[in-house]
Amino acid sequence: MSAETSHRFKLCFYNKKARDEYLALDGSVKALLRPGLAKLQERADEIGTPLHGELTGCRKLKYRKDGWRIVYRVTKDAVELIEIAEIIATGKRVRSKVYSVAEKRLAREEENPTQ
Repeated sequence: MSAETSHRFKLCFYNKKARDEYLALDGSVKALLRPGLAKLQERADEIGTPLHGELTGCRKLKYRKDGWRIVYRVTKDAVELIEIAEIIATGKRVRSKVYSVAEKRLAREEENPTQ
């Protein structure tokens, strides 16, 4: 992910697990996801499909042909006054695993708000 500051949105990971999940992906998968991540930096609030239920407030980027999903949400950094596209989970849709992982991560935040 680029360190350039000219983008509308700063990309970051929700937590260390979300970061490690992305870093563990094969290089070919990262290459597949890279254009979507670049779009998030410019239009995170406009692209993706809104999610519902436990993931209300989050969006997903779909790579339909390959089955990959990126679950993210748009937040604001009160200190830097910038908008952030926060990647919560990255994975295959198989048995909706990527969504259940995202739900669990967000539920832990509610249980431990200082995390």
